[in-house]
Amino acid sequence: MYEAFDDQNSAGMQHLRELAKSGLKAVHILPSFHNASVNEEKSTWQTTGDLSQYPPDGRQQQAAVAAIQCCDAYNWGYDPVHYMAPEASYAINPDNRVLEYRTMVEGLHKAGLRVVQDVVFNHTKTPLRQRHSNLDEVVPGYYHRLDANGNFKTAAFGEDTASEHRMMEKLMIDTLVLNAREYKIDGFRFDIMDFHFTYNMQHAQEALRALTPQKDGVDGSKIYIYGEGWNFGDTQNNRIGPEADQINLCGFGIGTFNDRIWTAIRGGSPITKKKQAQRFATGLFTDSSDFTNQNPPQLGEKGQLLLYSDWILIGLTGNLRDYSFVDSAGATVTGAGVHYTMASPPATPTSGH
Repeated sequence: MYEAFDDQNSAGMQHLRELAKSGLKAVHILPSFHNASVNEEKSTWQTTGDLSQYPPDGRQQQAAVAAIQCCDAYNWGYDPVHYMAPEASYAINPDNRVLEYRTMVEGLHKAGLRVVQDVVFNHTKTPLRQRHSNLDEVVPGYYHRLDANGNFKTAAFGEDTASEHRMMEKLMIDTLVLNAREYKIDGFRFDIMDFHFTYNMQHAQEALRALTPQKDGVDGSKIYIYGEGWNFGDTQNNRIGPEADQINLCGFGIGTFNDRIWTAIRGGSPITKKKQAQRFATGLFTDSSDFTNQNPPQLGEKGQLLLYSDWILIGLTGNLRDYSFVDSAGATVTGAGVHYTMASPPATPTSGH
């Protein structure tokens, strides 16, 4: 509930204030645009009922959740429908979603915290009750990337948008400016940012920086932008344009996630068998699992672990490309010279940005 963040006497808000005093600077909220997964009519929501009767290691709980998962009140929100409208399922009164959203941001600001909004511009989600995306109804075939047969591309786990098209970029920028000006959002985290382009991000950054306290009630120069700067999908390797990834965004003042250190320490994937692959913190080489024994790394377990140790070292520096250190082979290298690859090192360095 949005308004829960304005109850300064609640245990949750007291804890957040303590975290702020200890150095926490911001709260990153999950996507809060109007999404497709949760019906905003609360009378339709279903629950699992009381699960306490089942044993802690039982399967009944999972079955109960699975039975109502399409009709409950919970979703991550990564399935946007309308970018400029807050999700009403988080509001006490759906008709007051705008006011309640502003109340949430104000409550977090009162606690001494900045508010970062997760934005999902890389795709939309068509609600089950609609035949087409609402953007496709505005201008058919314009706002989304289509294949040769005119079908939506779906690499981003929804209908992929086409930010190479000027009006899609404008929709993104207008939404960012609206949320900064009207809701006082302090930062934006871009989901799958590499599905956009460096010029999209630069134009968004310029539009936000143009906001002033005198004119807009907000200092746009203090708004921070960051996101997932991976390299995959239809934009991979700059095949459409300069994708907004870790390498291309160097020098823009836009942050990207540090997947090097995550991959080396924990790794895995929630949607593939790679979640069972071992890394530094999960026993690679020192405590091999059946999965790793059956799927040995190409470098061997020890070799792979040593390579991961280099990723961890450079990750601890924030992936500084000019940072110099002695790698696992005893050679003095810079961050730009660290081989970021799951197999044998390539002839040319590919990471450290």
